Amino acid sequence: MRDYQSFCSNMLLTISRVELSADLRLAHVYISIYGAETEVKLAECFHIIMEDKKKIRQEIGRGMTIRHIPDLRFHLDESLDYVEKIERILHTLRERKH
Repeated sequence: MRDYQSFCSNMLLTISRVELSADLRLAHVYISIYGAETEVKLAECFHIIMEDKKKIRQEIGRGMTIRHIPDLRFHLDESLDYVEKIERILHTLRERKH
C-alpha cells in the first residue's frame, strides 16, 4: 500500500462515516480531507485513495474474519466544510449586530 503521507502531506484524512449494505457486500466510505492547500491538491489526494482501493480492501480483509470483504466505494465527505461555512456566516451576522 502506498505511503499516503508522502502524497497527502500536511493533510488530515479521516473516515467520517461508513454505510454497509444489508448483505455486507458493499461499503460506502465517506472520507474527510482537511488542510489541502488547494482544491486540486485535495482532488489528487482523493484520487490516490481511489487508485489503491484494491490494496486498501486487502488490508481490511487481513484484519477481519468474515467470509466476504465488502467492495469499497469512496466518497468525499464535505459535510464539515458546510458546517464551517454556516458558522462563518453566523459569526459575520453576530459581528454586524454588535
